[in-house]
Amino acid sequence: MLYGLLLTGEKYGVETVRILDLPFVRLTVPEGKNPFLMRWMLRQGARALRRQGIQQAVFPAEYRFRELLEKEGIFPVSTRKLREEIAAEWISQILRSRGMGAAQTTVAVEAELLSAEVVRTVTELSLRHRYVYLLVPRGGEILARRLRREYGVSLQTSPGNGADVLVRFGEGSGSGKILTLDVWDESVPLPPLILPPNQEQALPAGAERGQLIAALRSSGALKHISVGQI
Repeated sequence: MLYGLLLTGEKYGVETVRILDLPFVRLTVPEGKNPFLMRWMLRQGARALRRQGIQQAVFPAEYRFRELLEKEGIFPVSTRKLREEIAAEWISQILRSRGMGAAQTTVAVEAELLSAEVVRTVTELSLRHRYVYLLVPRGGEILARRLRREYGVSLQTSPGNGADVLVRFGEGSGSGKILTLDVWDESVPLPPLILPPNQEQALPAGAERGQLIAALRSSGALKHISVGQI
């Protein structure tokens, strides 16, 4: 997938650039005092991106013209898959910041289906926590048997008396006793994301960090990422 990259600069322009060897079509729009002119340039730029088949772009952080671009068919890069990939480490950092030990904390994972990200999260959590619950419509028992056979861990597939922490991969009505983390909800601020120094230096200033990392990750240009201390 080809992504757009919207940045502010001195002059208007549309050109292809590479970040970590991944091509982006960069749209540069100057921040001016004439709002009419700026909106016109944004519309023209959005249409130029659409002509190249682009529907998702990395926006500047907290961009005030997001609604205008969405009306033109250019949407911010989704961070949902990235959130799902880092869910287990995200939870671990939250618990660590609260002084809560993994061995004593019960965690439940709730999802509509048993996706690769859910399996990865449940597996990682099961290796860290003594009690992990998996709440899915089907497939839970099969995964529980596999984890018991391969790692010797016990994954529970019934809710029990409720978990301390609930990790939700979709909208649901349940909640954790201490913490509920909706990894599907892109309005929830991402945790600090740490990249190797040489890759960190390659990221352009001004771009929304989560969106950019999500685009690089989904395209295979970014292999190593970790969650920093919260």
